[in-house]
Amino acid sequence: MADTKISALAAVAAVLAAQEFAVNDAGTSKKATALQIKTWMNPFAFLGRTQLGAGATNITVSFTAQSGFFIVVGHIAGYSAGDIARLRINGDAGNNYSTASSEPADAVPTTTISTSGMILGEITQTTARSPLYALVHKPSAGQIAYMATLQGDGSAAAATAITMIQSVALWANTVDLISSFVLNSGANGSNLNTGSYLEVYGIKNAASA
Repeated sequence: MADTKISALAAVAAVLAAQEFAVNDAGTSKKATALQIKTWMNPFAFLGRTQLGAGATNITVSFTAQSGFFIVVGHIAGYSAGDIARLRINGDAGNNYSTASSEPADAVPTTTISTSGMILGEITQTTARSPLYALVHKPSAGQIAYMATLQGDGSAAAATAITMIQSVALWANTVDLISSFVLNSGANGSNLNTGSYLEVYGIKNAASA
């Protein structure tokens, strides 16, 4: 189309992902989409969310394998029987995790080695546990992943005190990048109740992935 001054162009109703902008790439004229610009400006990406429509032992969120930094957010609506949930990477149910948990947060931590997931607490229960926030860092293939969680335990009422629970852990796999997170109900094999969910956000470490 003919060149036109920007000031003479009609305004769009909204900026959309597929719209294109001119860029100078090392002296060469190219184009970039609004989505590419958005990704460059905000490297945190929403990687997925799964919510249970019926009780189940696992909640899984899968995505393209990558190294980097992840934020995992979850809600346990309750358990079908007494249990303590675990967070797993890539569905790895082998004894490849080491965990220390305090419940409440100022209690003496319980350390558990060679476990089949990051153990999210110390006390077996059936009631809801929320919120759950996990920070996970996998620097690159060839390095282990480090994990830290902060969790609440209590009913959803302003007049009810929430117990704060904290855990730290490592995933000893030095081969694989991260392609999923799994919230598992625990060693007793109970179900996580309907409404429990898990969602994941991440920044990809492009330099090492």
